[in-house]
Amino acid sequence: MNILHVIPSLKKGGAERITIDICNALSAQGHRVMLVSLNAENAYDFIDYHFEFKQITSQVIPSLSGKTLVDTEAYEQILDDFKPDVIHSHLFIAEMLTRYKTRKGIKYFSHLHDNMPQFNALSITNINKLKLTNFYEKQLIMKRYNLCNNRFIAISKDAYNFFYENLNGKLREQIFLLHNAIDYARFYRGKRVFKYDLDKPFRMVSVGSLVDKKNQQFLVDIALALSPLLPHLIIDILGDGPNYNLISEKIKKHNLQHCVFLHGNVNNVETFLHNAHLYIHPATYEPFGLVLLEAMAAGLPCVCLDGRGNRDIIEPEKNGYIFEEQNAELFAQTIFHLLTHPQQHAEMSDYASKYAANFDIHNYTKRLIALYEQN
Repeated sequence: MNILHVIPSLKKGGAERITIDICNALSAQGHRVMLVSLNAENAYDFIDYHFEFKQITSQVIPSLSGKTLVDTEAYEQILDDFKPDVIHSHLFIAEMLTRYKTRKGIKYFSHLHDNMPQFNALSITNINKLKLTNFYEKQLIMKRYNLCNNRFIAISKDAYNFFYENLNGKLREQIFLLHNAIDYARFYRGKRVFKYDLDKPFRMVSVGSLVDKKNQQFLVDIALALSPLLPHLIIDILGDGPNYNLISEKIKKHNLQHCVFLHGNVNNVETFLHNAHLYIHPATYEPFGLVLLEAMAAGLPCVCLDGRGNRDIIEPEKNGYIFEEQNAELFAQTIFHLLTHPQQHAEMSDYASKYAANFDIHNYTKRLIALYEQN
């Protein structure tokens, strides 16, 4: 089977990472796979690609004024040469390009990584140009979805429910729930054995782009509440983004430079996970939470806010804790309890690593191929 994946860019992010993992796993199963990126940015050039990869500049940008920008020549040439049986698109920019002019004999799949704002119902209250543009783009893409009998892969129950509410009746029948997956072998290194000593560092790690919805500023509040209980606390924050300086200033304001560290983007996330005792995730919105599964595979129980999509992953008091309320004291007390009850911590660690094995990328791609092969 010839399978073409299309994504806007390979910037640092969960959607980009799993797309590469899917392509590698599909290729390992004997399929011819190509990944097309619509931007030169690539934060994953350190990974071995066992598939064909092309970067092109094709784009389709709709305009309310009728001056839609259409540049599809390079993309159309790839279709002519590669002759895909399946086109699997990721994120909205790729949706617009790949559905602008569909072809017979190709199966089209949309990977629903998040609740794309373009699909929100239009409300007459607080209407603005952005909402009108989103509505216009939705009408365009919906027509093309119907023309090509589009299928949709929802990564969580929350994503499934969102698109079920915002797609029309016929397309609703084509939404399939398939949780995202990880390269389990990359993160699992056997049963964890932790050292428990209040006079030694207790390390926590958090991974994510430094943007508002990831809410890393809350980690500083947690550190303030937890440091009197754990004087040797360390929180490693991995990721970069527009809120870097804001978070850095908050760390300095509360004199926490000795225990809260901003590392920027790193290529060795697994090293930090294997040096930590817990994973902490403060995101207010999380479409699914690949990083949670990666942490679990490394044997880390996870403590997080309810970001909706991560409800599918967290089993309270078995592989972690999930809280609706952004309460630093509650987080601190929960973390302190777990780190001072070694037996419970060890049991949760063991369960977490076994639980994450259910989300291995090689099992995932078998289910994905079954969807591709459906009539």
